Amino acid sequence: MDWKTIIYQYSLQLTRNRWDAEDLTQEAWLKLMNAIEQKPERTISKAYLYRVPLENNIGKHQTPPASMMQGGVWCFRHSSRAAYDLNTVSGL
Repeated sequence: MDWKTIIYQYSLQLTRNRWDAEDLTQEAWLKLMNAIEQKPERTISKAYLYRVPLENNIGKHQTPPASMMQGGVWCFRHSSRAAYDLNTVSGL
């Protein structure tokens, strides 16, 4: 079985969604290719193949830092004006 198939099947188990699994596979594949390009003598184990998509998936589901949250609203510009604008638009 080739590396891309291993990564895709594991990504599918993690996400339970074909579209997300494809995205996760692409991201993991790019990281893998960059790692090999930086260090060509690197040995790629199955554990490494599983670790890359797992870390990418965990990163996608982390909550934003508390400093970017105001009143339960995620503010792109950390200011009270941004929170007001978001709340006004959403009708809160």
